[in-house]
Amino acid sequence: AAAGFTLLLEPAAASGLTLQFWNYQSFEDNPPNCYDGAILEVTTDGGTNWTQIPNGSLQTDPYNGTVSASFSNPLASLSAWCGDPQDWLNSVVDLSAYAGNTVQFRFRIGTDTSAGRSPDGWHIDDVKVQACMAG
Repeated sequence: AAAGFTLLLEPAAASGLTLQFWNYQSFEDNPPNCYDGAILEVTTDGGTNWTQIPNGSLQTDPYNGTVSASFSNPLASLSAWCGDPQDWLNSVVDLSAYAGNTVQFRFRIGTDTSAGRSPDGWHIDDVKVQACMAG
């Protein structure tokens, strides 16, 4: 499953350009990795090609495991958030590499064909994009 949004990131906003959101995770884990997990993806071509935001761009709350290649998870072998559970945390993502582009972001969760954490999963709130501007 995935949910997302589209926006134009102005070139002048390159300084301190971030995506911020609060999130709560409760996935089926497999310490130090996971059976179920979540990632953040971006596209600059209207959704034709999606790329995972790399761990190096996650200023807080980096991916904390690798999704199992067993049980048919569509995110198999990717680095992902694997909270079991992770309480509400403010995630900050550096977007400076995308300044000047129209981008779409999607929050994507991948589950396997085995047991899960119903009714939990991934809760996202207070999503915002902001930048530092010269005074």
